[in-house]
Amino acid sequence: MKKIDKGISKNYDGALPRVFFGRFKRKFRRFTGGKSRNLRLEDAEKGTGKAAGRIFRDSHYFTNCLDILKGADFNLADENDIYRTGVIGQFNLTFELAWKALQAVLSEHGVEGADTGSPREILMLGYRFGFVNDSAVWLSMLKKRNIAVHIYNEEEIDETLLLIRDSFIPAFAALEKTLYEKMRLCL
Repeated sequence: MKKIDKGISKNYDGALPRVFFGRFKRKFRRFTGGKSRNLRLEDAEKGTGKAAGRIFRDSHYFTNCLDILKGADFNLADENDIYRTGVIGQFNLTFELAWKALQAVLSEHGVEGADTGSPREILMLGYRFGFVNDSAVWLSMLKKRNIAVHIYNEEEIDETLLLIRDSFIPAFAALEKTLYEKMRLCL
């Protein structure tokens, strides 16, 4: 078999080329901090078992998504509709992971009602027990997350982007710091 561009053989047999896997592995390592998922969970499970693994996993995914959202270029979002849609989508994903990480830490701390509950209930429990600082911002976040898929007006999109930049990212960062402190108490 003769080799041609980038590791793909001339007689292509349907398997993916080695170059694809090399790029995928590099991106996966960068996203996961250099460790495979199993090794990270094993490290966390050395603490208190499965609960520690769940807390670590949920907070790690939340932190990764938040880092991506923090790196968003809001000036580019003003000019590019696809980028704007991506920022709002990343906000939705970050919000989902934030309340699930909050739920995991609350349940590990033994808060009654944290195991089962809607995002609104979890956020209110977080506020009541001091995990969330500003309930108004978080409820506004929940509302924007719920209507984000139904926004068709440019002014509403611009308003959502401003809220993400000015209010929601700082609230996410504060939650990240709080969860980290509370997780250290659990583990």
